[in-house]
Amino acid sequence: MPEDIKSILELTAMWAKGYDNHMKWNEEAKLKADMMRHMDRWRLVTTEEIEKECRSLGMRERGIKTICNMHARRLQGRRLVPAPSYKTFEYKH
Repeated sequence: MPEDIKSILELTAMWAKGYDNHMKWNEEAKLKADMMRHMDRWRLVTTEEIEKECRSLGMRERGIKTICNMHARRLQGRRLVPAPSYKTFEYKH
C-alpha cells in the first residue's frame, strides 16, 4: 500500500478514536474530496487492502464499510460528492 494512502487512513482512524471511534461526517467528506481529486493515487490500492488496513487500525465496522464503499464506487468511475465546505480539500500526497 502506498505510504500516502496508509497515512491518510491512519489519520482518519486517529481522528475517529477522538470521537469514541466513530468517523465523523467531515472526515468522510475529506476522504470523498481527496478520492475525487487524486484517484490516480487511490487506484493503486484495492478496496480489500483498504479494508485490511482499517481493521488493523482498529476502526469500527461502520467506518470501514463507509470508506470501502466510497473507494469501490470511485473505482467504478462513479462520482463522490463531499460536503460543499470540503469539496476542494486534499491530503498531501
